[in-house]
This record gives sequence, structure tokens and C-alpha cells, in this order.
Amino acid sequence: TCLFSQEYDPSSLRSELPGKLVRFVVRDGAHLSKGDEFCEVEVMKTCIPLAVPESGKISFAVAEGTVLQEGDLVATLELDEPDRVKKATVFAGSFPKLESPQRLGTKSLLILRD
Repeated sequence: TCLFSQEYDPSSLRSELPGKLVRFVVRDGAHLSKGDEFCEVEVMKTCIPLAVPESGKISFAVAEGTVLQEGDLVATLELDEPDRVKKATVFAGSFPKLESPQRLGTKSLLILRD
């Protein structure tokens, strides 16, 4: 069984949907509070506002009018509380040594079944 830790990086503001970046609602370098809108993205002729997940100072990575794909970086946020970021860590342990599989029969279902 493999377990992956959940990452949370509110300092990287990415587009959730493909669309066109219509306009920025705030100036570059502005300080925003959690939940404040920072831009509008047009998706299928509907303007959808994007909001910041945490408080901090915003720096835009793209210009107005840019066509965005899902996951594209729109802006970065210099967080008021940098300890809010949760990054995955590299596995430093070791895996158990596995034995070779045993053949149980001649049927294809049973050949490498444990």
C-alpha cells in the first residue's frame, strides 16, 4: 500500500479551468485577504472570478488576454503565513524485500497468483 501526503501550496495561484484571462481585479503587488478575488477568467462566455486561498501579496505571472489551460500559473502569492504551505516529502525509508512469485498451476489465472 502506498500513501501520498496531500500537498497544499496557496502561494501558487493556478487556473482551475481553461479559458481567457479577461482582467485583473487588483493591481500587481497588492495585498489581499483570504477569499478576495484577483482576476476574472472567461469560460464559455461566462466570467468566473478567481479568489486567493490565503492572505498575502500578489504578483502576476501572465498578462491580461492570455489564453489559459487548466493548471496554468496565473500568479504567485507571497504569504503572510508561509508555514501554511504543505509539501510532499521524499520517501527516505526502505521497501521490504519481496520473494519471487510461485507458480500454482497451469491455468493463466493461477500462474502467478499469491
